[in-house]
Amino acid sequence: MDSIFSVSALAVTAALMALLVKKHEKSMGLLISIAAAMIIFLLCADMLKTAVDFMGELSSLAGMSREILSPVLKTVGIGIVTKLCSQVCRDAGEGAIATLTEFAGAAGAIAVAIPLMRAVVDMVRDIL
Repeated sequence: MDSIFSVSALAVTAALMALLVKKHEKSMGLLISIAAAMIIFLLCADMLKTAVDFMGELSSLAGMSREILSPVLKTVGIGIVTKLCSQVCRDAGEGAIATLTEFAGAAGAIAVAIPLMRAVVDMVRDIL
């Protein structure tokens, strides 16, 4: 819970600083935003690690293999990184690059999910 307050305080402070700096030097405002985003991402890494570890425990209890859980976690990670990067591109005024970043994230998520889709197809074949 303390992490959320720290992240929120950092986010609001960085947003206000970027807003003030952008009036005089747009590129410096963007750099402040990028730096804040990277710091926030690193602050959240512990929370994400805890969630991933817990999901690993649940999959072990349910008898699921890591091969099934891994694509799901990778897809979520791709989504988070893609959203962050595309928003930074939009803040920089590069909408086309942001859209292509989102496209690349979708393609990456599909590629990572293929082993999971194959596992589902194999299970269906075994049932039939």
